[in-house]
Amino acid sequence: IFPIILLGDSGVGKTNIVYRYLNGENPPIIEETYGIKENNTHLRVGNDQILVKILDASGKQDYESSINQFDANLLGGFIIYDITQQNSFENVDKWVKIFKNISAENAELILLGNKSDFDDYRVIEKEKGENKAKDLNISFYETSAFDVDSIKIAFQDLLKKILEKVKKKLIIDKNEEKIYTNTPENVESNEKIYTNEPENDESNE
Repeated sequence: IFPIILLGDSGVGKTNIVYRYLNGENPPIIEETYGIKENNTHLRVGNDQILVKILDASGKQDYESSINQFDANLLGGFIIYDITQQNSFENVDKWVKIFKNISAENAELILLGNKSDFDDYRVIEKEKGENKAKDLNISFYETSAFDVDSIKIAFQDLLKKILEKVKKKLIIDKNEEKIYTNTPENVESNEKIYTNEPENDESNE
């Protein structure tokens, strides 16, 4: 069982990336994510069949505290910024810190510069993203929700690296015990939300 997470500021395109990866088609207009949304899917990586839990975390500041306390022992994740938004790039370090707080030791991490289809509006040059990833000692890709190949390549690289670490028993949980070596139960592909959307409070006039 491979739990991975997508982290980044609100609006960088995390939910669109997940939709494109799982459905292989252009994403529709998607509502803003509240809390952490989970998508489960069965995949084959080489000769191995795995269940991937893809956690799509809200980038809204209201949820940062709860996400930072989310005890998931994640095996990997993506930190995502928008190449057209300077602030989203400046917040990469913050999201990396949150990832390290909620992930297993030696979990795999990849930096994504998203919305490469908006190159005319680019404010973060690709070289800057590459240098940031180099400083963090992680891999880097530029992606677009409208380019399924770029997303598939990034996911394939992440899952392959996780699988290699799991087989070498390099990823350990917070209690220093090897994790995710048991045979998972049959889990249907589905979507669920860990933290619900805020209740709609109707004003009584």
